[in-house]
Amino acid sequence: MKIFKFTILLLAMIVSGCGVSPSVDPLYDGFRNPPVSTRPFARWSWDVGSPTEKEILRRLDAVKKDGFGGVEIYPAEDINIVMLKFAADAAKKRGLLIDLSLSSILAAPYLQPDESSRMITLGKKTLSGPSTYTTTLNEILHMPDETRPVARKTRRRLMFLRLIPQGLNSFQPGIKPIDKINPYGSNTFDVPDGEHSFYVGILHENAVRLSNSTSNVPVLDVLNRQAVEKYFGKIFSDLSNVFEGRLGDSIHAISCDNVNLFGANWTDDFAEQFLRRRRYDVLPYLPVILDNTLPKQRTRFYDTTRRVRYDFCLTFAELFNENFVRTFRDFCRDNGVLSRLNIPDVNMLLTLRGLVGSDSMSPDIPLYNAPFPVVRDTSLPYPENCTGCKARLSYLFQNSTRQSRIAVLFPTVDIFSDCGLYGFRCEDYFWYLSGLWQALNHNGFSADYINEQVLSQSTYEDGSLHLGSSTWDAVIVPDVCSIEFPAARILRLFARAGGKIALLGGYPMASPGFKDLLQRTIPVQITMEHIREENPDRAVVFLPPQKNKDNLTSWAAELTRKLGGTPDVRISPPNDNLLFVHYAAGNRDIFFFTNTSRYQQISFNAQFNTADKIPAVWDLETGARRIFPYGGNNSKLDIRLKPLESLLLVFEPDSKSIP
Repeated sequence: MKIFKFTILLLAMIVSGCGVSPSVDPLYDGFRNPPVSTRPFARWSWDVGSPTEKEILRRLDAVKKDGFGGVEIYPAEDINIVMLKFAADAAKKRGLLIDLSLSSILAAPYLQPDESSRMITLGKKTLSGPSTYTTTLNEILHMPDETRPVARKTRRRLMFLRLIPQGLNSFQPGIKPIDKINPYGSNTFDVPDGEHSFYVGILHENAVRLSNSTSNVPVLDVLNRQAVEKYFGKIFSDLSNVFEGRLGDSIHAISCDNVNLFGANWTDDFAEQFLRRRRYDVLPYLPVILDNTLPKQRTRFYDTTRRVRYDFCLTFAELFNENFVRTFRDFCRDNGVLSRLNIPDVNMLLTLRGLVGSDSMSPDIPLYNAPFPVVRDTSLPYPENCTGCKARLSYLFQNSTRQSRIAVLFPTVDIFSDCGLYGFRCEDYFWYLSGLWQALNHNGFSADYINEQVLSQSTYEDGSLHLGSSTWDAVIVPDVCSIEFPAARILRLFARAGGKIALLGGYPMASPGFKDLLQRTIPVQITMEHIREENPDRAVVFLPPQKNKDNLTSWAAELTRKLGGTPDVRISPPNDNLLFVHYAAGNRDIFFFTNTSRYQQISFNAQFNTADKIPAVWDLETGARRIFPYGGNNSKLDIRLKPLESLLLVFEPDSKSIP
């Protein structure tokens, strides 16, 4: 009996790890041996039909051998769910994850005509009067709109005809040339005296092609909730009929990848929804808000146009979020899978970022983090080395908090107002905006792009702006003309609390939108006047960079010098090819540097705000770590990076465990 008790005690000691030192550094342990969930996925296109069982097993074995964490399957429109189930089961046995992308099947034969996508295109020509103009319905329906190419085979119908005088100082809806159109013969109408813009609005049904398929399959109207519910309901029902148990037991995530919104700007109840949300009729304004060739002149006519255009874009964003994003999210959540939504147009992504919410694989906070540098090392000849490097870096970033000192207020309001849904002329409108984070980064500052919703939800204290785990010491407001009052109010309180604001080009003094203009603009103007009077040293107006004249990196250096604040790292000399990110995990500071040049070596001095912490190199290829040679100053390092070389530095609280 005593022997039996002793055996049980011995087994318990072995199971509990008696005699084996428990891990005291889980972050490093996870970095050294990253879990499968942190490993990169391989994309696998099932172009036509499905691969055979033998091919599925061969591919999965190769993916496993090369160190991937799983595969993202891009099926064709005729997806074989039985073979998908086979692939999911085989992946599970190998410890791999399976994601399913719906990018190529956002079209379905069971969608009815009123459930397919809709888009209004605009034909325009100049007519001089007094005169008469004769045309046919066929000519009208095929007037070109070069800014919005659509699929060749679409159902077209006339949405409106409008004749609007050119050179107006204030908005006029113009005249409707004819009340009835002769569909078979010619149509003639009078043109009044002067120059006029002849607008033709064409409604295209089933206009969006989200896949490369040439078949005339109806494409989903992403603004129609009933159609979206029908579409996702059918997909998840078909999957559930084959997959046993919860779908999430076999599928890791479902993504709507490359959701191309370029060809969708209308749905059957859009005018009704617009009237309910914005409290006026959008139809009289449709020709001018869809006209992206209007000159930007400071007239009441253009001011009205840009305000109505903002309301139009905002209504679209709200409907897309409510009817598509939330429906997709709810279907995924109910089936136990993660959801991921990818909008390829960066401008649309940023403008929708505050509205789109999902239980996704993206950060919960609706802000746009500047892309972190990728792992670059030309010395890795084998795929398993590369996947291991990316897995280690992914694990480290997932288990730490990104550190950004500067927030850049993305001008969502002005983009909507002047450039429309899809950012026409956006590149010229804010030529430096997309590269601003890089210019700041070259000077040692990490930056995030935020929108007004993020700003409105933030708190402020001790000279910093806070939202979730993000903290910013300064906000850059780049050439913003209009701003909503809640965001303006936070800027005032932030400055009052000691925060720094850089206003490029001046103060935004107007509120967006058309209805109740004065009631909404006056509070913004009063708030901006308060900021100007109360905090002249903390809210400072700067001249924006001049295109083709100033080097953006040197301009950003001067801006940050005058703005004050402490960079994440002082880089000397700044280099346009050097990028970095800064993370924190407990009492560790993590810096990841990349030389983006393919040909030039970079040598620089980096001075960190890490006090007496010890710099260590965490090797992405081997998982080992070693102390970085630092001479007499452990926070001031001389760093050299070969072309396309990366360096991961972790500042440790002590050096006892580091060889």
